[in-house]
Amino acid sequence: MIEVKTGITLDAAPGAVWKVLADVAAYPEWNTMITSLDGELREGCPIRIRVRLRSLPAIRLPVVVTAVHPEKRLCWVMTLPVGLLRVEHCFHIFRESTGGMRFVNIERFSGIIGVLAGSVMLRMFRSDYERMNKAITQRVYMEASKCESLENSG
Repeated sequence: MIEVKTGITLDAAPGAVWKVLADVAAYPEWNTMITSLDGELREGCPIRIRVRLRSLPAIRLPVVVTAVHPEKRLCWVMTLPVGLLRVEHCFHIFRESTGGMRFVNIERFSGIIGVLAGSVMLRMFRSDYERMNKAITQRVYMEASKCESLENSG
């Protein structure tokens, strides 16, 4: 199994991050890697994601939601027949002992071609995962500033 794991620390509540992550209709506005998500974020539900890596053409992938734990974790999995490839993507949200909040983006590759696919993703596209982490951070902060503006104007 090969794993691509990136993370970022935010000065935000887990609920603020979850709100952005769960708002799938807004993905095209901020998400640099998963540019659309069609379907319901409910365990066992099939959804379609549109993935864009660097300058490659975007591809649509069928996945199945495997975990929805508000303010904690969101996961889905894509599989190819006969154990050829299994790709699990998870987003984890948790508080750090320092009081900050950590957003972790993990993708695990397994199966017959999993090591090859994972190695390519790790070497060539790790920066895409990191860019997504920065994008969610910016979106969380933007949403928080909207709330503050509304509170101050009222």
